[in-house]
Amino acid sequence: SSGINAEWPLRPGSYVDTDMETPKISSTYIAGSVSGLLAGFISGPTELIKCRLQVAGTKSKKKLGNVEVIRHILKTEGINGMRRGLGITVSRELVSSGFYFATYEWMIQWFRGPNKRIDELTSMHMVLAGGISGMLSWGINYPIDVVKSRIQIDGMN
Repeated sequence: SSGINAEWPLRPGSYVDTDMETPKISSTYIAGSVSGLLAGFISGPTELIKCRLQVAGTKSKKKLGNVEVIRHILKTEGINGMRRGLGITVSRELVSSGFYFATYEWMIQWFRGPNKRIDELTSMHMVLAGGISGMLSWGINYPIDVVKSRIQIDGMN
């Protein structure tokens, strides 16, 4: 038997491979950090545009869009302008995602205890683990996010 429940399409949570070992928290942290590292390279330029739009919206009567902001950055700062704040964004995502994934896994293991299989947890366990992990992750990373946003809007004309 593969350990994969054949009822998967019929019952939520039945897709879980019950023969798998419980992952180590450190491995989960590393996996989350790698996902954050990769996501940071996408969210960096995206958040740069978002931050610039937010600030421009408070200063300008003209409605600006993403394309106008990108053109303005390229015209005034060159291609390197699109990388403004990328390092701190990648760092924030790396730490935040690693912490989130590790905290989520720790909570799931805590809810399970020594005698429950993962497919015996309820949706409420998952919601609590995700919600608390998200709050703790953002609580730690919020100051970094403020610095990141200030770097990204620095030097706007």
